[in-house]
This record gives sequence, C-alpha cells and structure tokens, in this order.
Amino acid sequence: MKGINPTYKDRVRYTLSHVHEGYRVITDPIGWDEDGKEISRHKTYRGVFTKFSNNLEFIEDGAEYINRVRDVYGINAEIRLLREIRHPYTDRWIEDYSGVLDLSEWSQENFAVKVKFNSSGLETELKARESEKVEIERLSSLDGVSLGELKTETINLPGRKIFLQSSFEVDDTTKIRTKVPGRNGKYYTISIPFPLKQITKSDELIQSPIPDMYEFNPDVTHLFYGINDRTKILKISLKGKFTIKPEFIKRINSSEFIKLALTVYKNGSNYDFKEDIIIYDDPSPKSSLTRTVNFDESYDIRLEAGESLV
Repeated sequence: MKGINPTYKDRVRYTLSHVHEGYRVITDPIGWDEDGKEISRHKTYRGVFTKFSNNLEFIEDGAEYINRVRDVYGINAEIRLLREIRHPYTDRWIEDYSGVLDLSEWSQENFAVKVKFNSSGLETELKARESEKVEIERLSSLDGVSLGELKTETINLPGRKIFLQSSFEVDDTTKIRTKVPGRNGKYYTISIPFPLKQITKSDELIQSPIPDMYEFNPDVTHLFYGINDRTKILKISLKGKFTIKPEFIKRINSSEFIKLALTVYKNGSNYDFKEDIIIYDDPSPKSSLTRTVNFDESYDIRLEAGESLV
C-alpha cells in the first residue's frame, strides 16, 4: 500500500515522567521522524551538552500529560522525556536520548503542545539560576546545603612594565631669540631653545614647550617633560641638525661657548638647576665659518620625583 513503511512500525516510543505523576508512554509526537541530536559545547555554560532539534509537537495523551503537570505544579516542574528505539538485532527497547522539558517555553496551537527541552536537569537548573546573585563567602547553597568555609589566599601580583612612546618634531615656524643671565652672575648667554611641537603623546607629563621671546626664567611652559611624579627611567632619542651662523652671534668677551643640552631641573615648581646633559659642545665657538651640526643621540635619564626636562 502506498504511504506505508513497515520498517518503522513500532520502532520508536516516547515516555514522559514526573516525580508525582509517574510514567506514561505517549502517542508519538508530530515530528518524531525528524528530530535529531548532536553533541556540542554550550556557548553560555561552556560544558558539553546534547543539543536537540526541538521540533516535536505533543498531541493527545502527551499534550494532556504536559498540561496537567504545568497547571498543577507550575512552569518549574520537571518533566522528563525519554525516547527509545528498538535494537536492530535484539529488538529490545534501548535509550536513544532523554531530556527535560522547559515549561517556560510552552505554547499550544490546535491542541498540539510545543515545549522545548534540554539535554539534562543540570542545564535546566543552570538556566533557572543564571540571574541569581549570591555572596561568594556564604556558608550554604541555594538549596540550603551546608558548605565549608571558603579558603582565601592573598597573593601579590607584580605589575607589568609598560613602554610609553611620545614624539616631537621641530616647530620650524617659530623663530625666537632669548637673552638670559648666566648662572654664575658674571656673564650673559644668548639662548635659542629648540621650538618643539608634539606629534604623539602617551604620557600625561609630555607637552609642547612655549619659549619666551626675550628672557628665560624656567617655568612650566618651558618644559617638554615634567613635573615628574615618581622615579623613572626615560629613554630619550634625539636626531636633528642646526646651523651656526657667526654673523648672528654677539661677542661680549672671550668666554664664548655654544652648546646644545638637555637640562634637568629639580624641586618641582622652584625649577632649581640640577645638571646639563651635553648633546653638542662646539669646539670652536669663535670660528667665523658657518657650519651645520648633525646629532643623533640616545640617553637613559633617571628622573626623580619633582624633576623636569628642558
């Protein structure tokens, strides 16, 4: 006869069970020949669970059983679903899969009940309690089971060194000429600071210096780094060039010198001179020849708290 396949007759059966309602073998649900399962890692709970196609529609006695348990015991009631198949050789019933119905996903249409189901009670329990908040130090479980006191240990996690890189380039649009008293009070120097503009900044103490036009009395606007907050090692790389033109040098006495230096100040906003780190010291400052100086230097400068760089 057309449409009859005797191979599958009575080869599959479904059983529903509840702790208070007992077991019932039910009429095969709609979709019994299309349901399937696969073993997969759960995206939320991380464990390995059996995943079902969840396309079963329970009818007749199956629908009646589910609805009665739901009405009497609520949506948190645990109904187990067991699918069995006949062994191909012994013809005995063997378990194909089992699961727990999730009554929170219940729906009914035309007397057919649709209910999603999970692979185990564990998954149902996890889902039911995933929004609950508990104190990690509590001495009892959510079910009132006594727990041992949580042992805690204090550990020291050393910090990781982080490399911060900032960069400047010469601001060649700014022309300046400053006149400052010498440090010993007996002579004057003409100082031409390198105007710098900030390109990248990875440290909050980095800034573009703003040199004065005529007089150099150190203040916060002249710094390109500072005021330092703690002891640290700064790795400074300098590369560039400048031209010395004798016609622009005012000769005062025989103690002339031309230097390029990194200057370190100390004592915070007092800006007390600490040291010069000489980048270039002209060997012939009285020379009448125009010359171009190239420099490419790197320094590891230990800067203490309250110190600055110009």
